[in-house]
Formats: sequence, structure tokens, C-alpha cells
Amino acid sequence: MGGINTLDKLMVVWAAWAVISSLFHKDILAVSVNRLGLVYNACGVYFLLRVFCQSLDDVVTLCRITAILLVPVSIEMLSEKMTGRNLFSVFGGVEESPEIREGRIRAQGPFAHSILAGTVGAVCLPFVLSLWQQRRKEAMIGIGSCVTMVVASASSGPIVSALAAIGAMMLWRWHNQMRLFRWLAVLGYLGLDLVMKAPAYYLPSRIDLAGGAQDGTGRD
Repeated sequence: MGGINTLDKLMVVWAAWAVISSLFHKDILAVSVNRLGLVYNACGVYFLLRVFCQSLDDVVTLCRITAILLVPVSIEMLSEKMTGRNLFSVFGGVEESPEIREGRIRAQGPFAHSILAGTVGAVCLPFVLSLWQQRRKEAMIGIGSCVTMVVASASSGPIVSALAAIGAMMLWRWHNQMRLFRWLAVLGYLGLDLVMKAPAYYLPSRIDLAGGAQDGTGRD
């Protein structure tokens, strides 16, 4: 759409730095392989969407597809939560028995970890919510799937991500004042950094909404 834009350039800069920064780690080869995979996935998906998703109708179609595709994943994660058996294990890549922490089964579905599985549901929540006005039935199906994935993962991170996504959507009515909100966020972070003993970026590690923190700090 109109050639290369600012966001395209930022993605390229991020990708370049993600690869170059691997040189500053001890195990350069392992980190480089990991970063190359990360860049391939992120940039691949981004530029595919840039090419094939060029209108509002394309965006709506993408959201509708997302709502439908999450249904079988959420059903399996709910089954996994209830039975303690990951049905996706027959395809390889994940264990048959999911992780159990503090007596809670942490469903992961086809994903590498329960936190990742729940986070996918959380970040897809705004997509399906956007269908509410035009495609209410599909929106309800998508919302149910996303919430199921978040709850079944039994992890604090996805819960916080879902709440942040909903909060961001609620700020839309003030989207013309986002400059003010951004500055308030920066000032709030600096304020926390001044009053906290640990750096402010440690704050998420103190949040434990799922009751399954591994070491009591809320890292979940």
C-alpha cells in the first residue's frame, strides 16, 4: 500500500538489531539460530499481511477467520484442562501430559508452553471483539474461544495481556489524545522507577493472578 512506510522500516531495523545483538551473547551460534527463527516468523507474518491485507474488508475477513480457527484450539485446551491429556501430542512437538503447578493443569494445546497458548488467546481478543457491530455471532464465538484459552492456560501473563487489550480498546474514544496518554505512561514509569527498590520493569514479575507463581514472585 503506497510503497515502504515508517512501520516497514522499523520492522527491518528491529530485525537487523535482533540478529546483530546475538553477537553479544556467550553462545553466539545458538542465539543466532533462535533470533533468525524469530525474525523469520515475525517479518514473514508482517509482510504477508502487508501484501494481502490492504482494505478494511480484508481486515474484517482476517478477524472472522481468526474467530473460527480458534474454536478447535480452545475446545482441545478445555479438554486438556479437564482430562490432563494433550490431544495435540499425537502430532509430536508437545508432551501428552501438560504441566501441573499448584494443583492446576496448565493447558498448552499445540503451543510450546501454556503461557504462549494463553497469550495467543489474549492478543486475538481485540480482533474478535472488533467484529461485535457487524458480525455479532462470530464475535461471540471468538470471544468464548479466546477467554477459554486464557483461562485454560492458568497463567498470569495471558490474563494481564487480555486485560491490557480490553483497556486499550476502551481508550479508543480518546484516540485523538493519545499523545497525552503516552507521555503520562512515560512519566508513570519514571515515577515507579524512582520509588521502587527494583527496576520498574520488574513490576510484571510481581503480578500473580493465576495463583501459580513458581517461586512466589509472581513470574508466571
